[in-house]
Amino acid sequence: RRGNDWKEAYELAKQRGKLLLTAGDYDVANAMAESAMRMPRIRGLIQAEDAMIERSIFVECPETGLELKCRPDCYVPSKTVCLDLKSTTDAGPSNREFESHVWKYKYDIFL
Repeated sequence: RRGNDWKEAYELAKQRGKLLLTAGDYDVANAMAESAMRMPRIRGLIQAEDAMIERSIFVECPETGLELKCRPDCYVPSKTVCLDLKSTTDAGPSNREFESHVWKYKYDIFL
């Protein structure tokens, strides 16, 4: 991520509305996508006819009147399901690190 070649490629990607990744970052993202698509339930949701991928959703809270926004990885209105996929090296029941991340980032909160 140094030098003029990177800077030029970065600016070109930015102009085109794209995100420039290193080869390593691309490989990680690709592996994550392949892993998710191997799960039939996840694949079915992502490929649903009405799936909204990476779209911002705006609503007004009926109790407070506050404008709320979220941008889930996938929202399927017909199933009333939101997906926000996370990566981890080990989500097993004995892994305390994953549990602490769920707590720290409030992944379990659903309002």
